[in-house]
Amino acid sequence: MRTAALMTILALSACSAQNDDGVSTLYRSSFGNTETIRIATFDSGRGAAYNAENCRIVRDMLGSQPDVTATYSCAKGPAESSLS
Repeated sequence: MRTAALMTILALSACSAQNDDGVSTLYRSSFGNTETIRIATFDSGRGAAYNAENCRIVRDMLGSQPDVTATYSCAKGPAESSLS
């Protein structure tokens, strides 16, 4: 029974790790550039290229607003736990 439970946990862990491959996350700098803040995670299930493109579109739209001093960036993968 323990072996079956362990195999199930390992299989589920492998599945979730594979699903992160297509994820893109949008970040912005804080005011004063003291930290990085997660804005959005793109994980539509339609693939890495789709999610990355949508992240870039939003990044460019937010960054092109008048008087915006924050910087926006996209990163491959889910949000890093050390970032807000």
